[in-house]
Amino acid sequence: MPLPKIDWDGLLSYQTVKVVQVRDRRLGMIYYACCVAICVYIVYSVIKDQLYLQKEYVTNAQVRIETPEYCARSFSGQCLYYDASSVLPAVADQNAAAFITTRMTITNATVASADSDACDAMNPTSIGCMPLAPRSAGRLHYVADIERYTIMVDHTVRGESNSMISRTGDMVGVLRDTAGTAQRVYVPTWFANSTTDEVVKADVQGDTARLVRRPPTVPGDVMTVGELLGAANISSLDVLSFSPSARPDESIRESGLVLLVTIQYGNRAENSTALGYHYSVSYIPGAEARILEPVFKGAAGGPNQLQIRNRRGIRVVFVQKGQLGRFDFMALLTNLVASLALMRFAVLILEFALLWLLPEREQYREFKVQETDDYKSIRQRALSKKKSGALSRNTSQNQMPSASASGHHLHHGSGAKPDVLTSKLEKGLAVHLELEDSGRTTTVGSETLNQCKT
Repeated sequence: MPLPKIDWDGLLSYQTVKVVQVRDRRLGMIYYACCVAICVYIVYSVIKDQLYLQKEYVTNAQVRIETPEYCARSFSGQCLYYDASSVLPAVADQNAAAFITTRMTITNATVASADSDACDAMNPTSIGCMPLAPRSAGRLHYVADIERYTIMVDHTVRGESNSMISRTGDMVGVLRDTAGTAQRVYVPTWFANSTTDEVVKADVQGDTARLVRRPPTVPGDVMTVGELLGAANISSLDVLSFSPSARPDESIRESGLVLLVTIQYGNRAENSTALGYHYSVSYIPGAEARILEPVFKGAAGGPNQLQIRNRRGIRVVFVQKGQLGRFDFMALLTNLVASLALMRFAVLILEFALLWLLPEREQYREFKVQETDDYKSIRQRALSKKKSGALSRNTSQNQMPSASASGHHLHHGSGAKPDVLTSKLEKGLAVHLELEDSGRTTTVGSETLNQCKT
């Protein structure tokens, strides 16, 4: 059984673009509407996402948290009225984190030795001097009105590879809640009123009540603990805790909680050359915050008493991230080229409607899709025509000597010059015949025919 013949021209056919002008207003309206919408989207994306900037990620520089003094130290019932230094434990990590005490259990440790005055609480040299702090002996206290305590956040930022660097006092900062709404906007004192008005209009819709101007002597952003909790969508510290180790009726004020504050840096929308940032606060359900703090008490020569302070509170952790950018023409060009690829989407919509949806799709298809002849057959016809033309020329050349002898009367004489005659062949070719006495060679153009003998 012979193998099927493969049509290689059909299998390896090439498709090229053919421009067809379709005079149909429906298609034109759809196409140009899509083009306008895509152009508006491209311009909006370039401006909003600042695609004309060459951006790089920030590196962690420094975050410093301070707690300004709020109230004097005193004791009243089960509440502790602490100042700033007492709210923050001495053993807390002050690098990009802060611990704010909300509840504290104070236990005065005892020793097994009868002579406790002879023991050094910091350096117990015998087993009898080992401090004992049973939990049952502790006294529970709450820090009063902790929501009104304030913290100051001072931070710096720089790019990974370029020289872009800035600090809190020179940038515009915004405190946002979990829904992305600005709660506070912080601006430098040296900002002009017109610049401040632009910032207020852009971030807080002109609400000057949410505007905070940094005083010249304050290097960072000051906010209350209540504002941080509100930004994390925590209405009260008395809501129930999700901690696995918490009691069924235990609140987050008792168990403690963790707040993750993300500082997102970037270029300002109204002025891309200026840097800015915003705070985003997240509450991590189920996470506790606890610190055990030993406090030694006694005479200066050697403390003989130990107090254990079991602190529960709010652990605030800061994370710096974002991108800093500066204008770069190649970045703009690259993003424009990538965005213009969306124009192809409008063409695809029109092509689909043209060939499959509209009632005149059959007529449109006839104009748009054109199939050429099989070029194998065309080449074969051209080759056959070339061969037949060569064969006819050879036949004419072979018949020319007899035709010349019979169709023309040649004159020659001795001592005279060769006679030159002109003849016309069937195809209209001028043929010059020269008769020489010596060789009597007949020449047709540049081709030499057979010799003719008289």
